[in-house]
Amino acid sequence: MAKTSTKVSKSRKKERVDRRCSLLELRLTESTLTLGQEMRVNELPGTINVNITVGHLSEESLSQLAARIAFTLTARYAPSEAAIISIQATYVLVYKVEPLVGLSDPEKTEFAQKTGLFHCWPFWREYVHSSTTRMGLPAMRMPLLVPQQLTFKNESPQTKP
Repeated sequence: MAKTSTKVSKSRKKERVDRRCSLLELRLTESTLTLGQEMRVNELPGTINVNITVGHLSEESLSQLAARIAFTLTARYAPSEAAIISIQATYVLVYKVEPLVGLSDPEKTEFAQKTGLFHCWPFWREYVHSSTTRMGLPAMRMPLLVPQQLTFKNESPQTKP
């Protein structure tokens, strides 16, 4: 019987994770839309806040790493007023990473924050745009992703995507 090894060559381990992965699937797993009664006709609120929470799950036996990215958008006419629009969406992105063995939790978190968010952002932008028009509002356009301007709330790492 042949002996198998899970050793990872140093050169392969040092290679950036995003260069040795492939996206297997992207799913919208949760969403909520709320429109307040105080909404003004054809006028979008001027104060918009987007919170992003990033987590990761991994299954080393399958070489899979999942990024869980939750977006929460709130919109107000003034910072002191109640939210008029609330849009929440959670996406799960599943990646095949060769090799996944030996990747630390901080490396997995960084991967989810950078690569996962980069792949997910266009879907979030489209979701906000289409949701606001379906709510009978002018289309709300999210900006392009600027990674340097982001701060994250991290979830606790888990296993099994």
